[in-house]
Amino acid sequence: MLKTRVLAGVIAVLCIGLAVTSVGWFRSQRADGQPRRFDSCRIEGGVAVLSYTYGVNEKVTLSTDSRGDDGIVVSFSERQGGGATPAVGLLGQFQVVVGQDGAAAAQLAYPDGKKLNCKPS
Repeated sequence: MLKTRVLAGVIAVLCIGLAVTSVGWFRSQRADGQPRRFDSCRIEGGVAVLSYTYGVNEKVTLSTDSRGDDGIVVSFSERQGGGATPAVGLLGQFQVVVGQDGAAAAQLAYPDGKKLNCKPS
């Protein structure tokens, strides 16, 4: 009975380690400094919450531009730092005020014009 529990625990730890490392490998394949897409978008009141993943040794740049008539343009890019780093994926959030009723969230777009699909929470 004890052997079975220990074996199950070891397998669970190995699976978690594989999942975390896989995210890191995936992240390392991305082009350095290139614009990326957010993983998800949801509306909480008058705020759009944009979620993303990034690596341990990366500098993340998030920006918004609401000067144009096309709504709010959001962008996300990262730059890899120097040296060896562990392949671990980290989670981040970017909050953008879109108004009281969240109606402006329908106008959230990337610099290339692709619209974000934000779900109300």
